[in-house]
Amino acid sequence: MRHDLLFGPNDALFPKPAIGLEQGIFATLSLSRETYANAGKIREVIKQAFVDAGLPSFAPRSFRKTLVRLENQACQTPEPFKAWSLNLGHDSVVTTISAYCPVSTQRQREPHHISLCGG
Repeated sequence: MRHDLLFGPNDALFPKPAIGLEQGIFATLSLSRETYANAGKIREVIKQAFVDAGLPSFAPRSFRKTLVRLENQACQTPEPFKAWSLNLGHDSVVTTISAYCPVSTQRQREPHHISLCGG
């Protein structure tokens, strides 16, 4: 996606398909830069991917939690973290942090050791 469609870190992680006419019928022509209005289609795609791989269903929330852990390791500045958060369907990084980055009571007592979403 980066090389062929020139997508960057601020583009949707799960972009909508670009639909158009091909030989007189509607077809997926490419990927758009638009995001989905809700997570229904993404849930469907993820579920089907696990079924196709012969794996048991994996709850979207668990999948998101894994993505947020990866996000925390990959993002060195607030901008890419914000992009990941938007791609997860959150309008605010506060939603991402409050939903997927719990801090144990013990970690709360050690503020010099806390890192965003650290484990």
